[in-house]
Amino acid sequence: MAHVGDSRLYLVRDDRAYQVRHDHTVAAELVRCGDLSPDQAAAHPQRHALPRAVGVQPFVEVDSLVFDLAAGDRLVLCSDGMSAAIPSTSWLTSLSASCTAEELSDELVSAALVEGVQDDVTVVAIELEGSRRGWSRGLAKPPAA
Repeated sequence: MAHVGDSRLYLVRDDRAYQVRHDHTVAAELVRCGDLSPDQAAAHPQRHALPRAVGVQPFVEVDSLVFDLAAGDRLVLCSDGMSAAIPSTSWLTSLSASCTAEELSDELVSAALVEGVQDDVTVVAIELEGSRRGWSRGLAKPPAA
């Protein structure tokens, strides 16, 4: 995975959701440094300011992460509008347990709209082949060993 900006990637595995990467906003960096609490960051005036983003500077440092994937894993990529509307991973875990990958995307967008999100809301959910439920939509193959 390679990342710059404030879209989020989640991994859903064994009925648990994990935020795979962190935002590159000024407020998120202040939380990581211990200068702000997560609650303070949510209302901080620079909570959307992106010092690291594609197109801001001629060169940008890109975070990368290599991690293993397993059959049945779901990856959920969402815009900052989605993650701001429903910031806890518990919503993702509960919805993922009852939806196909395609339905999960639709349900997350609907939930964000119900919350009155003021930003763009984009969600892409995929499930790797070999799932426990045998879904055929939204599949991606795990990387070859």
